[in-house]
Amino acid sequence: MPRRPRPHQLEDLSRNKLHAAFESVGWTVEDLSKDYGEDLLIRLFEAEIATPYAFFVQAKATDNIERYRSAESGRIRFQVETGHVRHWIRFSEPVFLTLYDSKSDKTYWVCIQSALPERQLSDEEYRRKSVTIDIPEINLLDSDGLLRMQGITKLRFDRIEREREGARILIEILAERFKFQVDHYSPLHCCPAIS
Repeated sequence: MPRRPRPHQLEDLSRNKLHAAFESVGWTVEDLSKDYGEDLLIRLFEAEIATPYAFFVQAKATDNIERYRSAESGRIRFQVETGHVRHWIRFSEPVFLTLYDSKSDKTYWVCIQSALPERQLSDEEYRRKSVTIDIPEINLLDSDGLLRMQGITKLRFDRIEREREGARILIEILAERFKFQVDHYSPLHCCPAIS
């Protein structure tokens, strides 16, 4: 007879909690069926109106949070595949790692890009299979946590908008002062085409 192992049960519990939390504030939750490291895509709505804000979630769950608690108080230390972390650091949208604890029925979270603030992984870290991410225990998926996740998402979006504006101004200066022509530019791609 087919069995339903505990990890599958935990995954469903975790996703159900995430759906309930995000949907309770009017956000949409899309389950990503092809798992490339991101489980959910969350789109933010304000007063039932769509916004340009979105973030990804990598959902994890455990029956034993104590095995991840750090000796340093207030931290949960969780291992994440190095390849995923290297990929997520480059995302313009935030990627939140969530960890659901079935015993306390609490979900903890951290923004990967904030946990590893825009740095390159060291050569030693690249060679490891996984990287340790610290999740502050104060980061609970509750009403305050949802507001903080929304704030992080907006700040990342605003930063990209400021970078786009800075690039536009720089392109204008290059054209005016140096007769340099940039044919097209996208801040999400590597290099502008210069003629």
